[in-house]
Parts: sequence; structure tokens; C-alpha cells
Amino acid sequence: MTDNGEPDQPSSEMPPAASLELPASRGGAAGEQAENALLADQRESDNSGERKTSFQQKLGMVKDIVQILAIVIGGMFAIYKFGIEDKPTLEKNLAVSGSLQWVERSNACTAAFDVEVLNKSKSGIEVKKLRGRAWLIDEPTTSQKAISYFDILHAIEGKEPVESFTYIKGPLVQQYAPGQTSNHTFEWLVERRKNAYALFLIEAFATAESDEPLDQQRQWDFVCGENNPVP
Repeated sequence: MTDNGEPDQPSSEMPPAASLELPASRGGAAGEQAENALLADQRESDNSGERKTSFQQKLGMVKDIVQILAIVIGGMFAIYKFGIEDKPTLEKNLAVSGSLQWVERSNACTAAFDVEVLNKSKSGIEVKKLRGRAWLIDEPTTSQKAISYFDILHAIEGKEPVESFTYIKGPLVQQYAPGQTSNHTFEWLVERRKNAYALFLIEAFATAESDEPLDQQRQWDFVCGENNPVP
């Protein structure tokens, strides 16, 4: 009641509601644990990926090193194989060989010079010029010595040949494949002559202008193969 004797009127204002804190639900705790587990798995996956990437990088480096070593070893082998072992056969290596035979005639004889050209290299060689020359050299006189050295090549130095020819197109002037051979017999009619030698020379050239032969072959003997000294 009020001081005026009137009964109390209920108040229209409600007391403030007490704030209530609800405990975290079990579902929220489980979600947090699941999230933590997921984050842990993610970190583990990232670490595993990093380890895998690092391994792949190392593996790639090893492969690169192996490839570099293979290239270096291959290059060294190529240098040895083609630069040292095969060098003699890769260079131009032409061999000219031959033999001399005499064919008897009535008052003369024929010198038959059988010549063979062989390409001993592993690449093709072209012979563009062939030259043949022949000399007659008097037999040297006997000295006071029991044995005297006689150099027939020295004897023809500065001496013009009795006969010579040059082929630009003709026998043995051709392209030679590796290992290929070609033969031809050159003949000279030689007058009989006592106490004299006959020397024959065949030369093969790489160019028509060259004066330095790829190879050459020379044969010499007494004229007509006879040694009939003048008494």
C-alpha cells in the first residue's frame, strides 16, 4: 500500500534478465578437434610434399650429372676413336705399287711396268693426274774400293728424262672409293744398251696443277734385264 492508503500497483518495468552462459556443446568441441586434426593432416601433407619435391630435385640433379658425364665420356671416346685411332685412315692414304718385267724383242726389248693404285683410307680419293718418266743411266765405273755405294736416285738428279708422259684423262686417273684398287701396265720400247740402267717412275696427283704426288712407284734394272759389261 501507498502512504495514501491505496494498494500498491504492480510495476510495468521488468527486472533485467540475468545473462546466462551456456556451456559449450559437445558438438562444438568435437568440431574443434576435427578441425585441429584436419590442420595437422594438412601440415603433414605439406611436409610430405616438400620432402617429395626435395627428393625429386635431388633425383633430377643426379640425372643431369649422369647425362653430363655420359656426354663428356662420349666426347672423349669420339676424340680417341676418330682423332687418334682412326686418324691415319681418315687422312688421304693412297698407295702406288708395281713391278717391272722385260719382254724380249729382236734388237730391243719392252719394259712392262705393272702399276697398282690402292686407296687405303676410309674416305674417297680422286686421282686427277698421272705422270710417267723414264731415265737411262750409265753404270758407274769401278772405284779402287772393293764395295762402292751407288745411289741411282742421286744419279738422275737434275737429269732430264729420256721419255715422259702425263695423263689428265686416262689409265688410273679416276675416283677411288675406300679399299678400291686399279691396275694398268705401262710399256716402253727400250733399245738394247750395255752397261746401263733403266729407271721408270709413276706418280699419282690429287690435282692437275699439283707437283707434289700423293704417292709414287719407281722400278729400275739393267736395260732389258741384262748385265753384259763391255769387255
